[in-house]
Amino acid sequence: MIAACFAHPVGLLYLDIFWHLGTPDQAAHLIRGEVSGEGPWKIGGHVLTVVGCHHTDPDLAEPFARWREYLET
Repeated sequence: MIAACFAHPVGLLYLDIFWHLGTPDQAAHLIRGEVSGEGPWKIGGHVLTVVGCHHTDPDLAEPFARWREYLET
């Protein structure tokens, strides 16, 4: 799950949720390649989508809820 992402000269740099609790080598990731698509986006053999609502992503719902709660406090 991506908390934040940034364009990088060789692809896309992203941070995991709760990135601040880990070390940079654990929490920051670089995907090499060109981003394409209008959503879902594709890069380097990966597909990036927005977490769905109304229980369409049940495995991601709980960690996403904890991250949102942290951001709101």
